[in-house]
Amino acid sequence: MEALLQKLKDYGCDIDGALDRMAGDSELLVDCITLVTQDNAINELEKNLASGDLTAAFDSAHTLKGICGNTGITPLYVSISKIVEVLRAGKDTHLEDEFFEFKKSLKNLTDLLEGV
Repeated sequence: MEALLQKLKDYGCDIDGALDRMAGDSELLVDCITLVTQDNAINELEKNLASGDLTAAFDSAHTLKGICGNTGITPLYVSISKIVEVLRAGKDTHLEDEFFEFKKSLKNLTDLLEGV
């Protein structure tokens, strides 16, 4: 477990902060981080962006921002925060690029978790 937590720290996760929020339960934290990579909000965000439904896309992105923040997945949190701010302004400027970066960070996390 310690090796995985170190890999997550190296990836950029705020493991110490997330463990504080999860009463020090590292197994729960890893389970939650794994669930984030499978969260339906990711698919919903992609679908809503593709259809141009910026209001629904904002809701999905905002949900992901909260999940990523609470689980300490800083790289995803930073990436999804950019998407949330663009959507909050009611714009679609650079959303495709920002979503690509989010998906790239997500793949890096997924690869890290699968490699353990």
